[in-house]
Amino acid sequence: MKVFLSKLLYYIGDLISKFLFFDCLSFLYRPYNKIMLLSVRLDKDAKVWERPPKLSDKQMDELIEEVKKQKWVKKRKLHE
Repeated sequence: MKVFLSKLLYYIGDLISKFLFFDCLSFLYRPYNKIMLLSVRLDKDAKVWERPPKLSDKQMDELIEEVKKQKWVKKRKLHE
C-alpha cells in the first residue's frame, strides 16, 4: 500500500513539476516539494526512488583520490 501511495504521489509531483516551468505558477513549488518528500519517505524499500549504493570507506577514499587527480578540480586553501 505504501509503495502504491509513494508512486501515486511521485506521479502527482511529476505532473506539478511540468507547471513549474511557468513563472506565474511558481507558488506550486511548495506543494510539489512536500509531495515529493512524502513520496520518498513512504518508499522504504527503494522501489519507486532508487537510492545510490553505500560505499565502503576504502571505496570512498579511492573515489576522493581519483577526483583529486582530475585537472579540472581547483585546489584551494582551506581556512585554518
